[in-house]
Amino acid sequence: MSFSTLMVMRANLRRNKAGIDTYGQPKEPAVWDYVGKEIPCFVWFKSRREVVDGQKIAIVEDIRGVFRSDADVKAGDQIDILADRRGRKIVEGILLVDSTSERTVDAVQAYRDVALRRIRGS
Repeated sequence: MSFSTLMVMRANLRRNKAGIDTYGQPKEPAVWDYVGKEIPCFVWFKSRREVVDGQKIAIVEDIRGVFRSDADVKAGDQIDILADRRGRKIVEGILLVDSTSERTVDAVQAYRDVALRRIRGS
């Protein structure tokens, strides 16, 4: 079975086009532009925890995903819509791309392993 048959989700990927300043930090305000729409992927939730800081409570979710090896996914990107093949939203909110790495299964199959994060505050 190939990885492409397992990628039953679609991601709309955005990247900050504002660039970085002389200190290597993203320029403000951020200018988000689509890198790709409906990129095939598969995403699953790995863990969830609450962080309490005084009066604030944040829910931090660690999420993993796999994309095709040729997908243009970089750390710092955002997924603003994650949907199934029919276009139904799976996840509400924005997913942040923490890191990405190339993985090889054999001589034919490779994929991009992505660590994602979603932070919701209350």
